[in-house]
Amino acid sequence: MHRKGFNFVGDWHTHAEGAPTPSPSDIKTINEAVAKSQHHLHGFVMVIVGTGSFPEALHISVNTTTSHVRLTPNP
Repeated sequence: MHRKGFNFVGDWHTHAEGAPTPSPSDIKTINEAVAKSQHHLHGFVMVIVGTGSFPEALHISVNTTTSHVRLTPNP
């Protein structure tokens, strides 16, 4: 895919909760994806969309092999 100009930069999925939080499995999976990837990125983005209203229904984080940093929107 890289030769065609496509790059994997992260993952998104939904949770059946108003204000979603990543499960331990979510964090483990994205951290493993970063570790197994052959890229020059510092980490991958994870987006989880919940059932509530924006912005509470949106979880966005940057993940490395060892860290999970949630990004929050400016008010």
